[in-house]
Amino acid sequence: MQTNLKNRVEALERQAPSPDSIDTIIVSFVESSAAGPVRCEPVAMGSHASNWRLEREPSEDLEAFRDRAKATCPRNAGGMAMLLELPE
Repeated sequence: MQTNLKNRVEALERQAPSPDSIDTIIVSFVESSAAGPVRCEPVAMGSHASNWRLEREPSEDLEAFRDRAKATCPRNAGGMAMLLELPE
């Protein structure tokens, strides 16, 4: 059973990523309130695996900021990145 699972994982890791595969994980934070969770607006984004950090421009839209971070962040050998949104 373990050998079969190991072989399947190794086969998946050898596959070339498809255009619609996930290559970036973004971790966001929320605060609790009486009305439910409230999203914390990020002022910067940092890499989970390195000291890389990107500051958000004062009037930059959140989606534009995320796109810029995904385009400029360092990635591991497999092309994956995990980014943390850093709130105020």
